[in-house]
Amino acid sequence: IQTGDYLPAFTLSGKDGYTFSPEVGTAYLITFFNPTCQDCRRELPKLETVWENLRGQEGFEMVNIVRDMTLDQLSEAAEGSRWLAMPVYPDPDREVYRLFATQTIPRIYLTDRSGTILRMWVNEVPETAEDFLALIQASIEKP
Repeated sequence: IQTGDYLPAFTLSGKDGYTFSPEVGTAYLITFFNPTCQDCRRELPKLETVWENLRGQEGFEMVNIVRDMTLDQLSEAAEGSRWLAMPVYPDPDREVYRLFATQTIPRIYLTDRSGTILRMWVNEVPETAEDFLALIQASIEKP
């Protein structure tokens, strides 16, 4: 998946039996990470800033996909972590991850409401938390 491509169709199951599938009409920030990954942990504060500022925002959804972990492993690894409050979905066999890439996390995708990938970041988000948040807010406004 590259910038300009459309978000592929997929379904994920999270805690409490919640199921997620992307829909046209919503902008998404989709992150692939693993809590054991040092680069991923470095980027989590920026993701937490986005979550704290935009959760519940109409027309936006944040989706954090944990590569190589089951829901039980994820819950155990996240105990006491703030990021578990964000929408988190396990991808233990990389089924969803393979739709996007073959290697490297963290991997972050930002879409507009049409499902078009506007931006992608691999390994790091060079923007400050505030600039990252501004980019995401602009994607929510873009039809």
